[in-house]
Amino acid sequence: VTDLVRGTLCPALKALFEHGLKKPSLLGGACHPWLFIEEAAGREVERDFASVYSRLVLCKTFRLDEDGKVLTPEELLYRAVQSVNVTHDAVHAQMDVKLRSLICVGLNEQVLHLWLEVLCSSLPTVEKWYQPWSFLRSPGWVQIKCELRVLCCFAFSLSQDWELPAKREVGGVGLVGPALMELPKPFAGWLRWEPEVLVSAVRNYPSHAQGL
Repeated sequence: VTDLVRGTLCPALKALFEHGLKKPSLLGGACHPWLFIEEAAGREVERDFASVYSRLVLCKTFRLDEDGKVLTPEELLYRAVQSVNVTHDAVHAQMDVKLRSLICVGLNEQVLHLWLEVLCSSLPTVEKWYQPWSFLRSPGWVQIKCELRVLCCFAFSLSQDWELPAKREVGGVGLVGPALMELPKPFAGWLRWEPEVLVSAVRNYPSHAQGL
């Protein structure tokens, strides 16, 4: 399952996030979906600061678990991004690795489809980072959200640090129980999509005026 997620699902999602990503105006500037995700996650938490603060006060007052279901998808996304940065920056991991690890966290928390909605609904950030014809600025992301929602049926337990040198286990043994090996047909078929096929589908999306 780990190999399927990191080797097939993650590249497919990365292709979506790369479609229509604006090139940096300055020569040599970084251009990666991870930078967009960082900014969008921070912006959404700042926008909802009053609600977040009230929620944390409730957690403390009534001794609720801050790391449990009480947290919103925005809060979980922000915490996950910060956690991945801390662990991965320590070993100088590339942004591609960070993105794959974040997707694994989203699967573990059963909020990956909600994170996609949070990111695509952060309009000021999306408009800053993406061209008008990009996939994230089209209605197409709603269909992807519906596909990802299927994954909520499973209790994933994927390692966030799987690709980090000190954490990589020998033999490529998966971290998910045997019950998860039989995936539903829609998801199993989607995992077999090659990134190139997904990019081709995006290129032919009716609302796009341009290609990659």
